[in-house]
Amino acid sequence: MYDIITFGGATLDIFMKDKEFEISEVTNDLKKLCLAFGDKIIVDDVHFTNGGGGMNTATSFAQLGFKTSFLGAIGDDEIGDSIKAKLKKKNISSDLLQTIKDAKSGLSVAMHAGERERTLLLFRGANDDLRPEQVPWEKLSQTKWIYLSHLSGKSDASLSRLADFIEQNDIKLAWNPGSTQLKKGLPHLEKLLKKTTILNINKEEAELLSGITVARNKNLSQDEIDDMTPVFEKLAKVGPKIIVITDGKKGAAVF
Repeated sequence: MYDIITFGGATLDIFMKDKEFEISEVTNDLKKLCLAFGDKIIVDDVHFTNGGGGMNTATSFAQLGFKTSFLGAIGDDEIGDSIKAKLKKKNISSDLLQTIKDAKSGLSVAMHAGERERTLLLFRGANDDLRPEQVPWEKLSQTKWIYLSHLSGKSDASLSRLADFIEQNDIKLAWNPGSTQLKKGLPHLEKLLKKTTILNINKEEAELLSGITVARNKNLSQDEIDDMTPVFEKLAKVGPKIIVITDGKKGAAVF
């Protein structure tokens, strides 16, 4: 029996940093990363790690001492092997991990031009290919909590079955929906939101999901979040028992 199973993506993340990643400011709101076409650029620094919504949260829960398993998809390749090795190193069960034949594991490359400026290249690969019939539902029932992060591509189809599954197995759900889900709108997500114990989204996502925009209060300090009460109230009517809205450096508000 697990304390929590995280369900989502896993990637190999490569971070590259170099002063030659020149930033060209086009407007106040838009900047472009400029590289000379055809050049070979020797970067100043590089860092390798594993990421993805499901992988990152599994690592956090395991470090907090929870018995954790990760459900996601990898390809039969070296990146997939590195993901399995990382799970073992972090004491995270890989019993639910699915290997998709003829698929490549997920990869992201972040090009940093400064301390915070970056351009991200993302290949989702096998993360898009975990179909509902490939989910080990019987094993998935062996947990107290499921933490659901972004499911993209064919993997998104599992959401339609998940609402009934967690009710039948008396499992609590914490959900951090991704862009694939949020773009479908509140009515499409309502069934699963009714079964959600904790909903975790950022300010922009909360506004998109609720259809309510909260204007920035210029009188607040940099570490004070805007009053999100109208958004909280609308989302709470759909069903989540606890709603967390984050807003970068300003922190978070909880309803």
